[in-house]
Amino acid sequence: MARRALITISRAKREIAAARAWWLKNRDKAPFAFDEDLERTFDLILEHPAVGGLVRGTRRRGARRIYIDRIRYYLYYEVTDGAIILLSLSHSARGRPPRL
Repeated sequence: MARRALITISRAKREIAAARAWWLKNRDKAPFAFDEDLERTFDLILEHPAVGGLVRGTRRRGARRIYIDRIRYYLYYEVTDGAIILLSLSHSARGRPPRL
């Protein structure tokens, strides 16, 4: 089976950039943890797209999310035939999922 492409929509790009900037400013004891864990998660969902649980209550019926434990973020994504589409990155302390 061919490997899917990883596509990041602009919203997710902005959220990832903001989270990365915050991490680098505030987590000086583990400055690389954010990027390391995000990369591992990208690899995991590319290899096993169904690993994340389905998200209920969104307009995107196929939206999934995966919890990134060490950095405490949820990554929201959608699986299509040829791609994994990154939709949003949200800190787990936020009460509800982002509007997708």
